[in-house]
Amino acid sequence: MSKAVLIIGATGKQGGAVVNALLPSSDFTILAVTRNTASPSAQKLAQKSPKIKLVQGDLNDPTTIFKNAKEVTDKPIWGVFSVQVQSSNSSQLSIKRITKYSLQDPNGQWADNPKRGKAGQRPH
Repeated sequence: MSKAVLIIGATGKQGGAVVNALLPSSDFTILAVTRNTASPSAQKLAQKSPKIKLVQGDLNDPTTIFKNAKEVTDKPIWGVFSVQVQSSNSSQLSIKRITKYSLQDPNGQWADNPKRGKAGQRPH
């Protein structure tokens, strides 16, 4: 079964390296988050493989990122990759928002974690 991985900053160096590392695997659908899906760098990324699905999003609005991701795939999001520079209070807040949102799905289930307890329980 293919898994969907959300890559924040997929057109950048860190996110792009993760995309390239995942491409040879048949197990992943890559949800490439970018601020502008029409940008030349986003379009170039999408042309690399049909496994790459562009997702428009802004770290200040993680709800919309995950909503947009669900519009391009029917697979549950199995993992999230994000590297952010903590340069200001607003960037720290963005990091906290995306982390908090990525830990749970809309049904209150926690992210796929082999150490979790019963469905819906937070891992200790």
